[in-house]
Amino acid sequence: LPKGFLTSSRDPLRRPVLRGVGIGIDPSGDEASSPLFMVRNESSMSSSCPADEEWSPEDERARPDAKKKVKRRPKEYAGFECPIVRSAEIEPATAEVTPLMECMAALGVRVQVLKQGDWVDLEDEEFRQMRNHIAAGEIKFGIAARGGLYVIDVSDGRGPLQSNPKSGKSRRMRILMKSGEPFKGDGYGDEADSSPLSQEAGRRGSVDYDQAEQTKLGPQSKRGEAPQFQLEVLSGNAHAKECFSQLHSNEEKLCGDWAVFYHAYSYAALIYEVNAAVGAVLFRFRSQFSVLPRVLINEFEQTPDALSLIERFKSEFSANKKDHNPEYRKVAISTMCSSVALGPEASTPVVFLAGYSEKDLSFLGVLENLLESCFVPRSTIKRLAADIVALAEKHGLDVSEFGGKGCESGRAGHMLQIFIRRDLVDQLAYAAVPYGAVDKKRHPISKWLNSDSNMNFGQARIVAHPKFFMQASCVRMHVISADPCFHASRPEFQEELTSLLGVILSKDSLREKAARGIFGGELPAWWTNEDQRQHSPSVPGAKASHVSSTYLD
Repeated sequence: LPKGFLTSSRDPLRRPVLRGVGIGIDPSGDEASSPLFMVRNESSMSSSCPADEEWSPEDERARPDAKKKVKRRPKEYAGFECPIVRSAEIEPATAEVTPLMECMAALGVRVQVLKQGDWVDLEDEEFRQMRNHIAAGEIKFGIAARGGLYVIDVSDGRGPLQSNPKSGKSRRMRILMKSGEPFKGDGYGDEADSSPLSQEAGRRGSVDYDQAEQTKLGPQSKRGEAPQFQLEVLSGNAHAKECFSQLHSNEEKLCGDWAVFYHAYSYAALIYEVNAAVGAVLFRFRSQFSVLPRVLINEFEQTPDALSLIERFKSEFSANKKDHNPEYRKVAISTMCSSVALGPEASTPVVFLAGYSEKDLSFLGVLENLLESCFVPRSTIKRLAADIVALAEKHGLDVSEFGGKGCESGRAGHMLQIFIRRDLVDQLAYAAVPYGAVDKKRHPISKWLNSDSNMNFGQARIVAHPKFFMQASCVRMHVISADPCFHASRPEFQEELTSLLGVILSKDSLREKAARGIFGGELPAWWTNEDQRQHSPSVPGAKASHVSSTYLD
């Protein structure tokens, strides 16, 4: 491969990068003096250049720190016929030394590719190319391997990704340090995922999949020629139809890399909203986009993943209330796998309108326990809980199970659309029959969800671990509410709720106490006691400055 080859970091990974992407050639052959450039094609490409077109290396070296338009003439390079960029926007590679650069320069480091479920070492020559590109500050580049071209992207929030532009297939990669531990520095990452929890949860799972094939199969709810007649129950409700239209649009956009699940709930809504607000202040969770089913990280110590939940179900829960066991409920939620699910037990469109909830627990008690876990003074917990309920009433949320009013429309249902990255599906979910036992016919669930099967019949259980659910690079969520008033008012409700919860999170010492309650004692080294909303301006309440201290009296 010609020295200095780069693909633009702006080009979507899902498109073959050699179509419409310029190839930059270092004409001098002097690595020490020639800057490397990121080249993005803006117009046309050609494999020839008019004889009268002048070209000089100085054209590229004049201002390496500025974007400019240049014309280039291809240079012979060992018989390689180079496409040229008629008009290109040139950007210098980053000069910043990142932890990833330092890691790749260390002795004993290895790079592996996930092939058919096994991690395989990269060939020496491929490793050398990858190391040199990273050393130059490049985040997306091409390497020559096995007689073809492969594109490596280290900007992905899950870690390095290798893709074949010709076939469209992608494979996960990992970097192993001399100790054998995976590199987990902050040299690369998903910019959209600013949560410090990204340093805690795993970057990738064990499921290998073909992104191009998944995209071709299309939205999960329409695979296997699944009938869509169940949506007719929404025909008389314009708001509900619009909500489900958005769900289908989300599936269409994300089906390549994400499996989707649907969690229906009603009276638990206030708990989920409070979890989200707490997550926004302590961990930069973007609560304006979604609720958060669970927030107490310490409750997942014994059950961090689906495998451990399955084992506990067999040994503890199967003979003791099954998935209604309080310990099971602390970590898991029940879901369907299609927006047009017919069962068992629940149909997605039907439960959205009617609501779905168990009433064998005290919802107000759960709320008060959550506030206590955040170290709200016991003498003021009930007063704060009452004010939270009143705020929910103001915005039209049904809080009848908390001693408040129901919603005006009488439709208390909500639907949480949950996208889990395909390689993490088996880590966080399993196929289930009613009451939580494993459905062996659909186990492991990733195989079923990656197929072209009709998925409108079958449940799943998800371990709603906050370390994953608060990371946009692992789990993405979208919430809809059957009551049009609350649906429209939710962003404002989150703004006010987050500010209200500021009474327990207004000071550094109080935030630290709350975080200790959530983690169950000792805090991880990366955690800081500052208000995390200031680091994520899109989080509701980020600019709130005045907080009442009435609950601290």
